Amino acid sequence: QITRADFLRLPLSLQRLTLRNAMHHFVPTASPRFEPIEAAIDWIARGTAGQQIAPIAGFCIRLTFDAVIFSDHESTAFFDAPTLTPLAAPIVVTISSDIVLADGWRWRIDPLSLIDGQALVSYDDPLNGVIALPTQAALELRTRRTGDRFCPQGLSGHSQKLSDMLINLKVPIAVRDRISLLIINNAIGWFIAPTPDGLRARVADSFAVRGDAEQNIYRIRCWRTLAES
Repeated sequence: QITRADFLRLPLSLQRLTLRNAMHHFVPTASPRFEPIEAAIDWIARGTAGQQIAPIAGFCIRLTFDAVIFSDHESTAFFDAPTLTPLAAPIVVTISSDIVLADGWRWRIDPLSLIDGQALVSYDDPLNGVIALPTQAALELRTRRTGDRFCPQGLSGHSQKLSDMLINLKVPIAVRDRISLLIINNAIGWFIAPTPDGLRARVADSFAVRGDAEQNIYRIRCWRTLAES
């Protein structure tokens, strides 16, 4: 593997050479064409953590928060996401306080003004989201439990099994018991999960921001401390 920053600092010719050398290391018989190599370089620059590129002649490239990983097979267990330790005790959430997750990740929720909240509703970064909370809501982070159900935004309050949603999102089996669920008054309000297309965040319909002046809008932020990763 190589850090993503180091790879992107290389001249284009050395980026191509790095990919070809890595490919020949894992798949000595590989003879990649120019176009897939160029596409892989562009993908490394633009991709998000948790993504895996389609195999090139049996050679796979995956992105983590800060690294590019090369291998000779697809890994269904691969992930890089803000998760909890399996079977960890629930964590009581305090507004505007950092929460320590697994693998150097941090989680935090802070109040926002309505204007800020409206500006972030369409923000396409799963590590930064917005949510509307009831007054004096009881909040905690925990992993999934048998029988958990989730009411995703857009289904008008209809719920589905959380396990079915994770399957539909193609979340790796090894990660499903580690996903951090934000519980709001005993209901699943928000979570983030790794998928083959990168990290995906989901908010429950009853806690989605709708631009209502009566809503209490909060920002959820996840990040990783590299020194502890």
